[in-house]
Amino acid sequence: AAEVIAAMNQMAEEFPTAWSHCLEHGLDPGAEPLPVSPAAHYHMGGVAVDASGRSSLAGLWACGEVGRTGAHGANRLASNSLLEALVFGRRVGLDLATTAPLPPIQTPVDRLHIEIPTFAAGRESRQVRAEIRHTMWADVGLARDHRGLSRAARHFERLATPTGLAPETRNLLTVARLITRAALARTESRGAHYRVDFPAVRETSREAAVS
Repeated sequence: AAEVIAAMNQMAEEFPTAWSHCLEHGLDPGAEPLPVSPAAHYHMGGVAVDASGRSSLAGLWACGEVGRTGAHGANRLASNSLLEALVFGRRVGLDLATTAPLPPIQTPVDRLHIEIPTFAAGRESRQVRAEIRHTMWADVGLARDHRGLSRAARHFERLATPTGLAPETRNLLTVARLITRAALARTESRGAHYRVDFPAVRETSREAAVS
């Protein structure tokens, strides 16, 4: 009993946020097993770049979590941030230093006055973001099919019509629409893209029209 109490105290000390979160929802990690369910942990994709971090768009380099270097295959695996940040971050920096030197700054930085516009996330933006999260999880989640993906695509098209959305919300909506259309067009299962209606891997994926 003493060992169990010591282990629970250690868990509460080393993972205070997770511990308190469980207690807030009526779960006692020291007395009962915790329920487990699938969750989206990471996004696989990013900007395609070469070994120096150059994209297909002139003047655009990418590295870190935003870059897709292919060093780990098609899928983004866990715990690759060190390689992505240090190795490709250094490569991008060296390439930038030799190919795109910055002009000398004529005005001291402390004298520059830069105005950055701010946008308040109004009720409409908050509602749209909530609908994006729900739709992505329900219809573009771990198991996908034509019916759910089509429903999500139509819903995102409707959400794209309102004006006045905060820039971040509109960016999230754009990404959601692209992911949904790509998942709908790839009529096969490959990597973490699992289509219930097309469970096999295909060398040539047929494209499905968004309906």
